[in-house]
Amino acid sequence: MKKILLLFTFFVVFALSAQEDVFSYNYRNVPAEEIDAFVENEVVYWSGIHAVLVKKKQTTGWAMLKRIGGRASDPNIYFYMGFGSYENLDNLNKNWQVAEAEYRNSMDPEKLTLIDKQLNIPKRIVGEAIFNRLTSVNLDGGMDDWNYLVHNYKNAENKLNWVQLQDKYFKPFFEKQIKAKNTKQKYWNAAVVLNPTGDAYDWNAYTADAYTNLSDVFNPWNKIITWPIISDEDKDDFSGNNFYKTVIWEKILWLDSSGNLKSRY
Repeated sequence: MKKILLLFTFFVVFALSAQEDVFSYNYRNVPAEEIDAFVENEVVYWSGIHAVLVKKKQTTGWAMLKRIGGRASDPNIYFYMGFGSYENLDNLNKNWQVAEAEYRNSMDPEKLTLIDKQLNIPKRIVGEAIFNRLTSVNLDGGMDDWNYLVHNYKNAENKLNWVQLQDKYFKPFFEKQIKAKNTKQKYWNAAVVLNPTGDAYDWNAYTADAYTNLSDVFNPWNKIITWPIISDEDKDDFSGNNFYKTVIWEKILWLDSSGNLKSRY
């Protein structure tokens, strides 16, 4: 019986790891005095290129988020870019060049000259991570339904097993609670880090919880609920739900599913 359970677990983990929902976070640390110019460049130029990619189905989404609270030394901005498939990831550079040329050709030449000068500011990049989202709840609702995203960073001994247990216990839990409106949470997902990896990094997997209002993050439940009970056989891989750290991010720019730019800035 134990061998059957182990074999079943292997196939579940393999099936999860074979899924393709690839995306990246590009982290920045932008000084306060540069934020306005930074956002303006995204609005008038960079988001336009991303919109071309989204409309062509060469990417699945784009957004700019800013950190709420935390240490001044931590990144205060990150850009989400959804690839979906590994094929889109492989073709990104080629598709980006075509999309940028197409967008530039659509702009007024005089305006473009001014924008090119405006783009000449530091990028403030401090890191990038590529993920594969392996399980989620209510992700099809898109980005319009939430404004705040809580990242729960995990350094798991076995990241695939840990996400498999998130899928086993917490996907059905959040499906039930969100559907019943027992929570103010809008969606939930779990992903593994594809790159970078290794002992030098503090986390290799994460979960994300989405909310409409900042207060919902701190007061998410509409009623008393019972949390899932982790079985004894899963406790070692689960290793508790203690996270390396939790960070709140606010969505300020994003593209809807049709590639239209939306803003809360």
